[in-house]
Amino acid sequence: MTDLPVYSPSETEDYLQCPRYRVLRRAIEPRTAVWAPNITLGNTIHAGLAMYYDPRQHERSVADAQAIARATLEEGYQEQDEWTLEGLWQLAQRGMKATIDADLLNGVVIGTELAISRMRLDVLERYPDGLQTLDWKVKLKLEKRNLPYRVADFDPSWQLLQNAWGVRQAYGETPKWARAVLIVLSPRVFIHPHAIKITDERLDDFGSSCAQVWRGMEGDRLAYDEGVLPPMNTRSCNAYGRPCDFKPFCHDLYGDMQQALATLYQPKEDTRSDEEHRAL
Repeated sequence: MTDLPVYSPSETEDYLQCPRYRVLRRAIEPRTAVWAPNITLGNTIHAGLAMYYDPRQHERSVADAQAIARATLEEGYQEQDEWTLEGLWQLAQRGMKATIDADLLNGVVIGTELAISRMRLDVLERYPDGLQTLDWKVKLKLEKRNLPYRVADFDPSWQLLQNAWGVRQAYGETPKWARAVLIVLSPRVFIHPHAIKITDERLDDFGSSCAQVWRGMEGDRLAYDEGVLPPMNTRSCNAYGRPCDFKPFCHDLYGDMQQALATLYQPKEDTRSDEEHRAL
């Protein structure tokens, strides 16, 4: 696999959802796209918790964590009618406080926001039995009765497995657990941790899948650079209870990029996903 690039978990999951969606969401966006706070809130809480748990800090400071979180929110916020800056700040503070109060990090923190194999690992800890990865998952709204459906997304999870795979590549040892911590902000704040067991055999098998998937992604990228669109996956056109943003591109404009940019779409200024930002 040394001759293949390593793709981020978010881009890989987009490819597995639909190869065409993966390239389009990084190239164009609907002209009618409306800013939503989900990614910005996630970035805000990630930044605050990264500061709070950073082992390079002499002591953990809630004030310092709040300061960098607030700056992150102000940078990402876009003025509009539905969401106010102060309202989002209250939600972010609520999530950070609940997470810190839950006291979930009981190992030795090796680092936060670690750049490993095209990922940005939120937290890496060492426990007596070995390493453990942790990924914060911020959810703006979730009813607690629907928690089992959300937790099912974590086991198995490509991102959690790639986190563990990347740590093994970088540190030469297999983490014992890969953990996700769900931070729900409304209607009531709550924290839910979920861990999956990691073994050498599991990562060996996962690594084989990575090689096959990334080889396909690289082939699609090279073809797209030559003007050839990747195939669509029609089962994803109405996934997650809503039409895909690029359904008109595929089924009304028939993949005509020139016509798309002249009518319904515009070039995307920032072509990276949120996770890919954090992987730099």
